[in-house]
Amino acid sequence: MENKTACVKINGRLEITRPVALAMLNHLSRDIASIGGSVEFKKDILSFNPVVVKAGIRITLPNGAVLQFESLGGAEEQDIKGEKRIYHDALGTAETRATKRLLEEVVGEDFINKLLMSGAISEAQTQKKPATDKQKAYLKKLIQAGKIKSVDVESLSFEEASHLIDKAKQN
Repeated sequence: MENKTACVKINGRLEITRPVALAMLNHLSRDIASIGGSVEFKKDILSFNPVVVKAGIRITLPNGAVLQFESLGGAEEQDIKGEKRIYHDALGTAETRATKRLLEEVVGEDFINKLLMSGAISEAQTQKKPATDKQKAYLKKLIQAGKIKSVDVESLSFEEASHLIDKAKQN
């Protein structure tokens, strides 16, 4: 099993999601700042057909040492499903790929893979508690009211249902 909020399976391999990559970069920035350093993160669009994005990070440590990393991410039209927002979605995909590759350069792909595998194994070893009848009924009302997308309420876990309910309450 995979944690749908932390990683996805792409070509048989677990990959961190965009929110996880951004959270890891934010955590890295806070850690560097807490010791008196600084982090600058930058993205540049290099081309639009295919979309290619360059992500860069410059880390200045308290002792004056500077670490710089760069990475590229790309997306082509056929990578994107649908046509309505193809360039917007292609840009987002390219940015995500560049950011994830950059993160792998900074903290190490092996480190990220170990985190993913430990999370995937621990999640596979725990049984998911199903959503309660009360949660299911409430979610059905939210779907009918158009406050959330239609989902298969019967197959949701307690945690997934709680997440959807919390998200709807925030909106």
